[in-house]
Amino acid sequence: MRLITTIVVITLVNFISFSQAQIPTPSCYDAVDVCDSIDIYSPFWCYYGDNYDDSNYFIGGYFQPYLYTTSFPSINPTTPNAFNGCSVNFDKIYWVNLAVKTSGFLNFMVQSKSWPFNGLVGAPPNNGVPGGTIWILFPKNQTPYNSTCNQITNNQIAPVSCNTLYFTNYQGAVLSQTGNTGMLETPSIYGDCYPARIEPSIYVNAGDEFLLMIRCTTGTDTNGIPFEQPKLYVGNAVPGNENSTTSATFTCEPWTVPQNICLGDSAWVELSNTYNGYDDTYTFTFLNNASDVVDSLYAPWFQVLPTDTTTYNVEVSQNGTVYDTLSFTINVASPPTPNAGPDLFLCEGDTAQLSAQLSDTSNYFLWQITDTNDYLSAPDTLDISYASQPDNDLLILFENNGVCPTGIDSVYIYTHPTPQLQVLQDTTICLNGSAQLEAVVNNTVVQNYAWPFPSDSSSTQNFITDSSTWINCYAADSIGCSSNTDSVFITVLDSLSLSTPLNIDYCEGETLNLNSIVSGGLPNYTYSWQYGGQEVSTNPTTDFSPTGQDELVLILQDVCETPADTNIFSFSPYPMPSLNMNVNDTLLCYPGEVNVSFTTSPLVQNWIWNLGDGSILNDINPLNYTYNQTGIFDVSLTYSTTDNCKDTLPNLTVEVVENPVANFSFNNDITEFSTQVLFTNTSRYATYYSWSFENAQPASSTLENPTANFEEGEIGLYQIELIAFNEIGCTDTLRKAINITPEFSLFAPNTFTPNGDQSNNTWSVAVNGIDTKDFHVQIFNRHGTLIFESFDYNFTWDGTYKGKLVPTGTYTWKIDVSTSQNAERLMRTGFVNVQY
Repeated sequence: MRLITTIVVITLVNFISFSQAQIPTPSCYDAVDVCDSIDIYSPFWCYYGDNYDDSNYFIGGYFQPYLYTTSFPSINPTTPNAFNGCSVNFDKIYWVNLAVKTSGFLNFMVQSKSWPFNGLVGAPPNNGVPGGTIWILFPKNQTPYNSTCNQITNNQIAPVSCNTLYFTNYQGAVLSQTGNTGMLETPSIYGDCYPARIEPSIYVNAGDEFLLMIRCTTGTDTNGIPFEQPKLYVGNAVPGNENSTTSATFTCEPWTVPQNICLGDSAWVELSNTYNGYDDTYTFTFLNNASDVVDSLYAPWFQVLPTDTTTYNVEVSQNGTVYDTLSFTINVASPPTPNAGPDLFLCEGDTAQLSAQLSDTSNYFLWQITDTNDYLSAPDTLDISYASQPDNDLLILFENNGVCPTGIDSVYIYTHPTPQLQVLQDTTICLNGSAQLEAVVNNTVVQNYAWPFPSDSSSTQNFITDSSTWINCYAADSIGCSSNTDSVFITVLDSLSLSTPLNIDYCEGETLNLNSIVSGGLPNYTYSWQYGGQEVSTNPTTDFSPTGQDELVLILQDVCETPADTNIFSFSPYPMPSLNMNVNDTLLCYPGEVNVSFTTSPLVQNWIWNLGDGSILNDINPLNYTYNQTGIFDVSLTYSTTDNCKDTLPNLTVEVVENPVANFSFNNDITEFSTQVLFTNTSRYATYYSWSFENAQPASSTLENPTANFEEGEIGLYQIELIAFNEIGCTDTLRKAINITPEFSLFAPNTFTPNGDQSNNTWSVAVNGIDTKDFHVQIFNRHGTLIFESFDYNFTWDGTYKGKLVPTGTYTWKIDVSTSQNAERLMRTGFVNVQY
């Protein structure tokens, strides 16, 4: 019989359906266990023929289905050949369970011959059509909770790999779903494959399980007989892979592969689904160690908690009849407990010898140090030599048996740094003075300091000398780590000497910076600047503004008993003129023209204008200057006198403001019967406005964003004027024209009679408000065939197609136009009845 199915890829297709007995497609929950090979029954049989339903599209001599697809999470594996990613429809899928028996590379091949498109080289005769295979490989979890099948259904699990390539060109340019497909460690062993159909293999371990989703389609002859039988091969059963020693092998009894767990952990095991799926009328009875079972609610899934390696025997029965006894083994490993040894203490540069022990010498182990700059002689042996930098280091010993969490023990290496000694303080003294010596070690704690003169072992000493000499010292810590020897030179200083100029000429109103030259004594020095008997500064230099003939006193002292030294400064002034600066205006429109000047004096010999915009002009008075930029500018005048005194007058501030820039926009939906216009003011640098509207109400406005109403029913161009003002009266004017256009309308008759009776023999439309140069009309029959087309808005259709009158019926028309108002693209569709 014929089944018409609508499901997601490209177009519609006819199928011949087979009974469930002919296509034994398992569900995800009843996946078929495969050890070497298995036939994959195709759920889709594409039928080729000349008769087809009008509701389908006939392309390239066959039909193709819509396939509703699901895309899996974005963490899917990167497969170079999956043009559409890991996505496939869930309808009519064949599910296979792959349980790894021995570790190795996962190899499988779906042998599925597929035909090219009709009309290409190598195409089948006209009794066959293309087919193809797509697949997705998922990891299978080991518990019944939130099973892999549930996660697949809810799109919550990322595939391991996939090849879900679809046809990309219905005319046959690319066949991307065809040919044998799978995962191969060595793709070249199977030559009859497109490279794009093979994904790289992955390494898997014994006990790993995977769910393989396979979807096959194949062609049939006109009698519904398929051209081929797709088949799945796994492991060494893959043709060409028979002698591989690195390929994983598979078992159809997954529970027979021992599980490895750590003491205290539990394991889930699925005993079998061969007894009529998960029929709960079967009874599973543990013949030994039944007390280890902690959860049997999901039989044939069982959770066990063994205390040592155990082989369980389980009897399967139904209604008192025993069908089989199943066995599975759980290997229990003890958690590793390494011993890294006792903590050690070293001096910098010494080497420690460490000896550690493992709880099981067959376990894997590794030393890890927290400071990779330190030296570890043999990280893969238990007896090692270790040399660390000065710090407290942690060496961690890891022991792992491949099953339990890694056992960890640690040993601390306390490496004392070499004490870094420095002798500080009072290395310079005055005559008959005493030096306070201090030795400092900042990088560690020391117990003893050794000095060359009779003393105790403390870090501070009081040393008396009458001549310059060297003093040495070294230190040692609690375990005998010794420092370097450091020295300090004791210097006996001369008396203080203060050298400064005593008579100073200055410009009237000038502020002077005063300093002095000091020698002798012991820094740091103490300065006391005194004016009129009062201290005014204690800095080495000071600023002083004398008045007329004036004096300032400097008293200098050091930190020793050295007597103070005193200097007296005398000041004599040069006269300065009294000047004023004038300006014509300080607030200007762009470009800003300014006139500045100052009162002259015979004491002034030259001057400099700084206009504040980077311009410097010399010896001009008065000065006329134009600013070619907007902004705020500080104008200053600096001058010098005949005595070479210099001064700067207080700044004048000039501001040049931006001229306004008038601009506006308005709504573009203005037609003869929609004449209200909202104006949007986009002027810049303006504070108030003046509008004029031609043939509108109101005729003028001072609003920022006014609204005007033009005469209805009148079309044409009308002038709008905007004058923009800024805060100081600068203006700018802009004029624009508003085009009031006709309204868009379209009238299309729904019936005409091209029967030659001189009445209603042609069909045309009436349009208004369009761009007559941008018009397109198309007429289609009920099959979607284009039977009439014109780009002239004054067209007429006489009801013919290819010179012949079309049959009576309903035809679809579509018109694309641009409006004359704003070139908006519009599309209108409708129906016209042809009657005779």
